[in-house]
Amino acid sequence: MHFTSSYPLQEVEKSENGSLKTLVEGVSMTENLLMKAFREHGLQKYGAVGDAFDPNFHDALFEMPVPDAEPNTVAQVLKEGYTLQGRVIRPATVGTVKNA
Repeated sequence: MHFTSSYPLQEVEKSENGSLKTLVEGVSMTENLLMKAFREHGLQKYGAVGDAFDPNFHDALFEMPVPDAEPNTVAQVLKEGYTLQGRVIRPATVGTVKNA
C-alpha cells in the first residue's frame, strides 16, 4: 500500500500511535475493497520489477545498469499500469535494465 510506504512502518507499529495504526488499517481495508471492485469490473493493475519490458504495456523513461538482472526487463516501477477488459488505459511508467 502506498500510504504505509510513505510513512515509516516503525511509527505505525508503536503502541502510543493507536490512532495512526487505526487510520492505516482503515486505508488498507478501503484499498482492498476498491481493488476487489475494480477486478470484478475488469480493471487490472500491473507492473512489477522483473517483468519483461513490453512497449505496448510500459512507458520506459530511463535505462539503468542492474547486476545479475536480465536485460530489457523492468528494473523500477514509477507508476503502475492499468488495463480495462484487456485494453491498456494507463501504461506502467518504468525504468528498464540496460544491456551490458
